[in-house]
Amino acid sequence: MMQLLAPAGSAEAVIAAVQSGADMIHIGYGVTEAGRNEQGFSSGELARCLRYCRVRGCRTVVALNELTTDDSIDRAVERAVFAARQGADALLVQDLGLIHLLRRVLPDMPLYGGVRMGIHSLDGALSAAALGLSRIMLVPELSLDQIRHIAQNAPIETAVCVHGPMCFAHIGQCYLSAMGDRKRSDSVLHCAEPCRGRFNLGGRMDDCPLSMADTYLMDHLKELEEAGVTCAVIGGRSRRAEYVAYVTGLYSRAIRDGAMPTDEEREQLLALFAPYGLTDRYFTGEATPPLVSRDRLTGRAAERVMAGIRKDYMDGEYRRVPVTFYAVMQRGRTAVFAAEDANGHRAVHEGYAPIDLGRQGITPARVQDIMYRTGGTPYYCTAVHCAIDPDLDYADEAIEKARKALLSQITDQNRDPAPVVLGEPPETPPPARRWEEPQFIVEVSRADQLTEALALRR
Repeated sequence: MMQLLAPAGSAEAVIAAVQSGADMIHIGYGVTEAGRNEQGFSSGELARCLRYCRVRGCRTVVALNELTTDDSIDRAVERAVFAARQGADALLVQDLGLIHLLRRVLPDMPLYGGVRMGIHSLDGALSAAALGLSRIMLVPELSLDQIRHIAQNAPIETAVCVHGPMCFAHIGQCYLSAMGDRKRSDSVLHCAEPCRGRFNLGGRMDDCPLSMADTYLMDHLKELEEAGVTCAVIGGRSRRAEYVAYVTGLYSRAIRDGAMPTDEEREQLLALFAPYGLTDRYFTGEATPPLVSRDRLTGRAAERVMAGIRKDYMDGEYRRVPVTFYAVMQRGRTAVFAAEDANGHRAVHEGYAPIDLGRQGITPARVQDIMYRTGGTPYYCTAVHCAIDPDLDYADEAIEKARKALLSQITDQNRDPAPVVLGEPPETPPPARRWEEPQFIVEVSRADQLTEALALRR
């Protein structure tokens, strides 16, 4: 089954993505002297969000996919090491120099090639694999046949954007934003998105002629999975948390359960989050018109719907971490309860000695019924193994207390990230050799032009 990677541009968006069923979260991490910028989290926010995801069994990808220069690459490496120590599961990069350094400094950390690397061919995927990347995000302009050719022949995992805003140019290669401010270029992740605005053309106002419809591949998820794609990506890290929750929920249910959105859900998606429509034209190669909303929702009507979406992800707890419980009740001994999650974390809780009734009291079926009540937690019970002597009794409240204590212990164990293996950075090469005096260089096209005098001249 394909993984689902959702974007998160804020702490609330992280919660929205996790509680809506994302398998992985894409988090930006860009720290400036002021503490943060619009492209990422501060160090404290990042640590808290990674811990939140880790407890709930949701993997995290920290984006360091800006272009680095000689005076910024050391800071990028420092951010990568910090993210690794806080428990990030992978780093998203695009700069070749940064990839080279991180492969030495963090030898065990998975590195993903960002979409801004511009990988659109099998040769590009092979080159990425040779650099040590374990996954690449293909550019969104590829058709199904092109995606299939790369995914089935490259020795590397592939990810495809299935939903999100499209760039009028090839992503990361547009300088329209930089015309007003060179620091606001898309190539350095600071695009001001001027193409989304209105343009005055010859005295008339056109209706946003450069603004593209969003990518929408909901109806092609099965084709992507059969083509060998590992991960479906939702774009739009700068969009609000309600967008993340709604879109992630739709795609999560489609991938996990095969439940496609209803006509009402599709119309709500268009009305709230797709002002320019939805399209799959690149994927299919067919020049079909984009899907557009029949009735856009704005103002108070939109906020009422947004409030309902927000309530769902703020009040709920998506259960994704499998846990197995154990219960041992023997005559004359204290009851022992244990639990183990999918990561091998184990917890043990001792209760009181069960009461000898002389008749049947507590049963394995009753213990199982209580242990399965994990609502309101990130966990779900997969099995309960019981060893109970006959004719014993044990209070339901004490079993519930044991379940809560076991889950609390496992949560505490999941908070701490695994230790990170650090390597040595490569040595800085010596400066290029510089001749102290100008050298005499001659170019000839025929051998007879190279006279003895010319050959001996120094």
